[in-house]
Amino acid sequence: MPNLKSGLCWASAMLLLAAGNALGWVDDKTANVLFVVLPVVAITTLRGRSRCVLPGTAR
Repeated sequence: MPNLKSGLCWASAMLLLAAGNALGWVDDKTANVLFVVLPVVAITTLRGRSRCVLPGTAR
């Protein structure tokens, strides 16, 4: 999946979390933790997918 689509999925998850917190469906402590964890996970999954190449094995 391209980064744009993946980014939109992560953004919608964060917006749904914010809406759920505002409506009282998600506890404040849980929302605070997820507001930190979700962006970190999103950034790590959206980073460029590069491989480690050992010296002398590059094509």
